[in-house]
Amino acid sequence: MNISIHLAKALDIEQEKFKYINPDVEDLRYFLEEYKPRTLLPHITCFRELTMAGFTLKSKSFTEIMGNYFTEWKAVRLPKTKRIKPNGISIPVKIYYEREID
Repeated sequence: MNISIHLAKALDIEQEKFKYINPDVEDLRYFLEEYKPRTLLPHITCFRELTMAGFTLKSKSFTEIMGNYFTEWKAVRLPKTKRIKPNGISIPVKIYYEREID
């Protein structure tokens, strides 16, 4: 089935509106777009930072949502534990997310 470019763009816009209906996705969107820019390192985050900020989200959901909805954040998996300080507090992690800056 083929649709015009104009209709395809309109469909994309409508899909963006309803992408954040899930409350977990909305909480994570708020965390990344409103909370993160005010931290010391706005381009690095991890699940532990999210929970320390007071959000209640499961680790599996966090990973799934980051992969499906926030594609500008890429997972960095480490073989050893590393300490990162995204909010000024040292957090030991094996996986964290880094935002790709254009």
